[in-house]
Amino acid sequence: MRDLDVLIEVSRAVSLVAAARRRPRPSTPLLEEWGQRRDEARHGLLRHLDSDEYRDFTTRYHGVSLVARRGVKDGADSMPHPQQVRHVLPAEVWDHYGRVRAYETR
Repeated sequence: MRDLDVLIEVSRAVSLVAAARRRPRPSTPLLEEWGQRRDEARHGLLRHLDSDEYRDFTTRYHGVSLVARRGVKDGADSMPHPQQVRHVLPAEVWDHYGRVRAYETR
């Protein structure tokens, strides 16, 4: 549906420019066909969004999102703490590397 919106808007802009330059305009029947397709797609979308199936989906999704939010911090602690290996390992490696390099002078 969005593609049709873009095609129609671009065609209207081209039509205005063509009219200003006194050149042939885009085909009116083509624009009417695109408009009809867009309207059909819009009505189908609205039917789907108003369906019981979609209502059931949103209810299930809301339940899943509530479960997914369990264990998420409330944001009171503004400083994040590394918890994954990819966050902790680089600092650990460099720390150990620094300790090894400290023996170079001995």
